[in-house]
Amino acid sequence: MKKRILALITALMMAAATLGVGTALVSQAAPDSTTQTAPKKCKKCKKVIKKAKKCKKNGNNSAKCKKFKKKAKKCKKVLKSKKCKKSTPRPTPSPSGSGGSGGTGTQEVTGEIQQPAYYFDPNTQEVTCYSGKHRRGAVLTDGANQGVDGYHFDVDQKTIGKNFVLTADGGEGTPDLDITFYDEFGTPEQLADPTYAPVSVAFETRGPGGETGTVPAGMKLAIVCMLDGANVPFTYKTGASGSVPTASPSPSAS
Repeated sequence: MKKRILALITALMMAAATLGVGTALVSQAAPDSTTQTAPKKCKKCKKVIKKAKKCKKNGNNSAKCKKFKKKAKKCKKVLKSKKCKKSTPRPTPSPSGSGGSGGTGTQEVTGEIQQPAYYFDPNTQEVTCYSGKHRRGAVLTDGANQGVDGYHFDVDQKTIGKNFVLTADGGEGTPDLDITFYDEFGTPEQLADPTYAPVSVAFETRGPGGETGTVPAGMKLAIVCMLDGANVPFTYKTGASGSVPTASPSPSAS
């Protein structure tokens, strides 16, 4: 009788031990599989959003780009989820000259413009760069005209009062680049109002190359405009402090 009881107790203990090990293995395996899946999905979404932005920048409305744009909307929600936030490492401050705000009062933007934009001023009888064409197009197409007849970007507010240099870095013909700073681009409703004009400061020196000057106070956006040339890459950089230009109401070319 005692032997049977001991045998039963031994069998129960072995079963419990086996069950414990199995449970431990399952509990360890589950988190690992979740950890591996979430980052992969997050990385995939980042790639989709990047491709959608590239399509938007190049003004590409192909069927493939439309799919990317549609997927990008869903992916934005995915990246906001807790799983992606946990798997995403903390961003490090962008270095000077990265194309964004580095927090040091410097900014570098590179881009390319395909074709010039002309404007004939009936008052001066002169042909000037039509940055207003790109501004209006950017508002009405949600930026899909980027790089076609101009190039727009956000002005790093830490660069206000800093000197800037805009250079033409190649391209066809004899490139002549201008730059106009704006306090805003306006809305589709404002564009329909003939009396509306955003505040702007333009740098329009006629001649081959780009522009130099000081980033004006109160300006939040900028457009690089091309009067002459084709498929011209450019670089915009800010540097040392200078005298801050005074903003003025935008002329019709802006």
